[in-house]
Amino acid sequence: MSDLQPKQAHRFAVVKTALWLLAVAALLLFFVLPFLTNYALRSGYQFKSMSYWLDVMQGMQTFAMHAFVYLWITFLGSCFASFLNVVAWRVPRGRSILGSSHCPHCDAKLSMRDNVPIFGWLMNDGRCRSCAAPIAVRYLIVELLLGAVFLLLFLVEVVWGGLNLPLRPEVNLTGVEFLLFTPNWFLILTFVYHATLMCGLFTIAVIASEGKRIPLLVVFFAAIFLVACASTWPHVIQVPWTAGVGLVTDWPPEVFDRTALNTILLGAVAGVVAGLVAWAVDAVGLARLLNRADALPDQANADQADVKPIHGSTGGAIVVSMGLVGLGLGWQSAIWVLLLWSLGKPILRLLSPGRLLRLVSNGCAVAMFATMVHITFWCWQMPVKFWLNE
Repeated sequence: MSDLQPKQAHRFAVVKTALWLLAVAALLLFFVLPFLTNYALRSGYQFKSMSYWLDVMQGMQTFAMHAFVYLWITFLGSCFASFLNVVAWRVPRGRSILGSSHCPHCDAKLSMRDNVPIFGWLMNDGRCRSCAAPIAVRYLIVELLLGAVFLLLFLVEVVWGGLNLPLRPEVNLTGVEFLLFTPNWFLILTFVYHATLMCGLFTIAVIASEGKRIPLLVVFFAAIFLVACASTWPHVIQVPWTAGVGLVTDWPPEVFDRTALNTILLGAVAGVVAGLVAWAVDAVGLARLLNRADALPDQANADQADVKPIHGSTGGAIVVSMGLVGLGLGWQSAIWVLLLWSLGKPILRLLSPGRLLRLVSNGCAVAMFATMVHITFWCWQMPVKFWLNE
């Protein structure tokens, strides 16, 4: 810790002490107190508030268990965001994703505690520990963002029994306790599948925000992961391609069949078409915005004038994002996400401060948000009673 500034060293010591105190508290709550209570009951020792004490201890254990699981899922999402940030920065520049992270200013190798998502940035005040150069707050924001996405998906698809899914198994017991002891793999694997899709959209959005072309390697691996998950666990394909065209029977499939394959292929094609429509709509809308900005004073419209015109790389990123949505969720979801994207894009553009306009204007971040909204309310957008013949 000799290379740490005194303020940073003090913060690190406080965090380390807090972690040790939490570990000791967990040990007391989950092992020592239950052991002593069980020993007292077996020894015949009773007191008037015994039932109250047992209820309080059980409530504290439940709260601690829930908090740990939720924080762990959020931290897991932020870890994926940290890794995908590296992918989004290195791959478009032709660099390998292997090797340790380093400061782009002084080229100093980052230590393990510097690489801890969220905490690494906060502990160092958003600066490099070696040269004190500022580190963009974007890294903190995207880690929090993907962590929140993972937590929301985990809640609606696992903890709450797949409340958002058009097709979900009959779940009599829900909650973290039953997940830990009687896991429902239908819901867990569906969560993994949708989290994989969100990671792909997240990577594309980060690359597009820097104005870089989306490498084919990123698109290939995102598509391969989705297809591999769908072919291994066919039930994650919630809505077949025939839904909305006619009644469907015997769905979801137990094995990956021709209907599941057609759902993926047609969904990918529909997603690409939806992306082309979004590209055209975005180009027309942004052109009008720029024309209006040119006709007004420069200082009053600096934020609007700072938006770059739609070009090939950005339009291609939108097409790729929508293509992944169609591939992962089906052609019906591609249409829904396109509608949500069309509604959300102007709203986010109006609400976003000027420094975030460039991030929002590429449309890929909006596609990610629209997909998350669609997945969260999926069962209301594709009610199963209208297309499944049980």
